[in-house]
Amino acid sequence: GMAFVSNLVAFTLIVRIKVRTDPMIWFSIFLLSLAAWAGTIMMQDFSATRVAAVFWDPITTIGVVFMPVALYMFALAYTNPRRLSSPFVFPMMAGVSALTIYIDSHTQLMHNYTTAAQTGSPWGFVAPTGPAFFIISLWLIVLCLGSIMLLLRFRRNTADPILRNQARLFILAIAVPLSIGAF
Repeated sequence: GMAFVSNLVAFTLIVRIKVRTDPMIWFSIFLLSLAAWAGTIMMQDFSATRVAAVFWDPITTIGVVFMPVALYMFALAYTNPRRLSSPFVFPMMAGVSALTIYIDSHTQLMHNYTTAAQTGSPWGFVAPTGPAFFIISLWLIVLCLGSIMLLLRFRRNTADPILRNQARLFILAIAVPLSIGAF
């Protein structure tokens, strides 16, 4: 619940800023995808029945798959705005994201979304992972690491101390949750 609220508050604060930049827009999209993921996880956790959990669980994948795309696009916009105009980067990522979501929601490869497979937990019901669940994890990790690499290269190549410090903070903001979530 706190992640949902805090991301919406941060998004609201950013929207109130008059000047719009590409990094700000991508960061806003990142915050919205985080809020969407947190909100759908909250709804899945509050599900009183297996049927309700099966309804919400596949929707959580949308936020999980688009979060790293928005984060990577933010890092790209911040570090190399010229590459943002590439006709291949975002369409390729959006296509892979859509394919991942389709596979997740229409097969049992990443999650088993049948009502019988839902396992009870103290906070609701959880869909067991399938044999190809690693695809979602790999997608998240590769794009987050790619974002960190872009920011590290930018930090190394910029002479402006404020931009170097900003890049360091962005790297930490990505690396800490990524390393904690990976374990």
